[in-house]
Amino acid sequence: AAMDEDAAEEGRLLYVALTRAKHRLVVWWIENTMNSAKTKLHQILSRGADPDSEIERLVEVSGGTISQTILTAPQPTALYTGERRTPGRLEQASLDRSLDYFWRRVSFSSLSPDRPLGGEADTTDEPDRVDEPAEAGEPGGAGGGLLMEDLPRGARFGSLVHRVFQNVPFDAPDLSAAIGSELAHLTRHASWDFEADAFVGGMAAAMRTPLGPGDDTPSLRDLDPGRTLKEVDFELPLRTSASTITLRDIAAVMLECLDEDDPHRGYFSRLWELEPHRFRGFLTGGIDLVTVLPGPRGDRYVVMDFKSNTLPAAGELPAATDYGPGLLVAAMHHGNYVLQALLYQVALHRFLDWRLPGYRPSAHLGGSTYLFVRAMIGPDTPVVDGERCGVARWFPPPPAVVALSDLFAGRR
Repeated sequence: AAMDEDAAEEGRLLYVALTRAKHRLVVWWIENTMNSAKTKLHQILSRGADPDSEIERLVEVSGGTISQTILTAPQPTALYTGERRTPGRLEQASLDRSLDYFWRRVSFSSLSPDRPLGGEADTTDEPDRVDEPAEAGEPGGAGGGLLMEDLPRGARFGSLVHRVFQNVPFDAPDLSAAIGSELAHLTRHASWDFEADAFVGGMAAAMRTPLGPGDDTPSLRDLDPGRTLKEVDFELPLRTSASTITLRDIAAVMLECLDEDDPHRGYFSRLWELEPHRFRGFLTGGIDLVTVLPGPRGDRYVVMDFKSNTLPAAGELPAATDYGPGLLVAAMHHGNYVLQALLYQVALHRFLDWRLPGYRPSAHLGGSTYLFVRAMIGPDTPVVDGERCGVARWFPPPPAVVALSDLFAGRR
């Protein structure tokens, strides 16, 4: 097999050599040797027949572009000069085309109001996630029932958490062992200073926490692997043949469609007041998780995102109730996660529109669920004001998602 591979590679190299000349190709072939028949050149020129007759046929059908000379003695050296050309007059190029400075490749990170509008960098590395806060300070003391309170903070730790969620099967028979194995794999060449058992216990508890207020609400561990997609990357055109759009345009669509009592209406009111930075081109991003959750009117497709943020403690010791619904709304606004969730909804809408037969936004879009994993301590995670602590759910009206998709497509 190795000899066959070497012979094939030799044939490819010879093909390249015979087809790259621009003006003239000269092939020198000595045929009166014992091994001539084994050479790749002999095989190509003969094609299984007599090489002399095959070469004569090539010369005849080439229209003069192929010739053969049989040498019986050394020939005098002749320098090939090629065609003489008179060089043209050189002129300075005139760059008179208008550049479109609004055209860019944007993501949630570059569109967030507290970040400068810029292009999305292409890289093959795995940088720390930019949607995790750069939290300062050391972990707090143990207490309050938060299993991950003593663990590190910041974007680097958030990236570690996301990769464990990405790589560990939620339905692993031994969940703790699977998390521990993945943690060991991810940290084998890195310097970390935390208790592995605390990390494993906290992550396992988060995967067992109900994703809604009801005790019968499924957890991550209960999700159907066949109806769950992790790390859904997308890239959508933004008004490529129309005018530009701004964050103010996005806010206008949402203020038109959101109910007055929607918890995030105030966020879009503030977005409306920003200076309009114009852009078009492509919107790119990656959704942590897309899954199907049962609902009273049928299954709904839900966008999920994992957050390792630490919220301020209301008492002496941090507790899961520090991640109640009102506090999570403030965190969603502070981190601009509302904008992120909305853009992800548009991407999910486009995906389902292309992939799901009989798709109807009003029947299939299930909103977003942002999981603040530090507060998810298992099935006993408390419920406050009708919402599970650490679980931030938002159900933007499907017409708003469709309207925003139309805005991006230039149809609105």
